[in-house]
Amino acid sequence: MTRYLFIITLGFSLLLAACKAGSPVKSSIEITDSPVIVSTGKVERFVMPCEYAKERIIDVWLPDGYSKRNKYSVLYAQDGNNLFDATRMFNKQEWRLDEVADSLMREDRIARTIIVGIHCTRYRFAEYLPQKATGYLSEEGRAALKQEVDNCKSDSYLKFVVEELKPFIDNTYSVRKGPDHTGIIGSSMGGLISLYAICEYPVYPPTGQV
Repeated sequence: MTRYLFIITLGFSLLLAACKAGSPVKSSIEITDSPVIVSTGKVERFVMPCEYAKERIIDVWLPDGYSKRNKYSVLYAQDGNNLFDATRMFNKQEWRLDEVADSLMREDRIARTIIVGIHCTRYRFAEYLPQKATGYLSEEGRAALKQEVDNCKSDSYLKFVVEELKPFIDNTYSVRKGPDHTGIIGSSMGGLISLYAICEYPVYPPTGQV
């Protein structure tokens, strides 16, 4: 199998675990806004209820020509509301992930890929702050970040990504499930939680899934 890397803004390439099957249940959030505007491909939007974290909107970008006859790698992206559509952003800026991914696939620089944009919530800092790393803070640092440390939810957030969201994506879309075909990226705090993800779920399971 061809291996490739996705680069996060902190300069790390990351892998997520393959997990057991799952599906979301009914949500209390209603999607009332207009479709996401992309330059290429299309975005499927749904609300993902979570047992381990707060429910949130998920945007799944599918490249032009997406077909169940093919298998796709998956890139999970933090701050999913920032990825594709600048008209929805307060600063009118976006990551342009649809344009970049489409260009790289057309140049055969990466395999066929879909992108799963995980929207952040108002608990963004609490969900993106690496929880186990807070144990290494000095007394001064812990005091300065007491509220953030006391409310840290990143272990639960990653459990949601690995045990709830990823199995749903694996069962819903035509994707390769193994770690060689699964990436995670983020910017700023999103990059930090992406790095934490590889520390908590390093290349698991080691064999068997494609």
